[in-house]
Amino acid sequence: MDLSSFVTYNKDTGRITTIDKNRPKERVRFFKSSRCHYKSIFVNGKDYLSHRLIFLLVNGHLPKTHVDHINGNGLDNRWVNIREVTQAENNLNKKVYRCNSTGVSGVTIRDGRYRVRIRYKGILYNVGTYKTLEEARKAREVKEIEFGFHKNHGKR
Repeated sequence: MDLSSFVTYNKDTGRITTIDKNRPKERVRFFKSSRCHYKSIFVNGKDYLSHRLIFLLVNGHLPKTHVDHINGNGLDNRWVNIREVTQAENNLNKKVYRCNSTGVSGVTIRDGRYRVRIRYKGILYNVGTYKTLEEARKAREVKEIEFGFHKNHGKR
């Protein structure tokens, strides 16, 4: 696919612009998933996530695995914010889920105490239970550092 024949990409702003607006099958439009927002490009009857096509524009091939938005913002397609990662690496840079009642990834309230768990390489580790949310947050951060989680992991 010769994407550069109908779009341009600005690495500094992350903006994709259509060169020929009269090509109805090839247009830039927004795609919204249930959990987060991404931009997509509709090309020859198929939707592609724009960050994957940006990777193609810059590197000359589609990514073999996943493309991660380093800062967690799926709409920020600046080149400095995009990197190819494995699924395992991508899991180390996730936002805290909206339904999380404590606001801290891996921390739940059980019997009036804060329980800390962390999943790493498919193994669920029980870190411990704590009296305060702050103690639980610190325990979780220690494990995240130990396991090499990205500094943005668990942020909103």
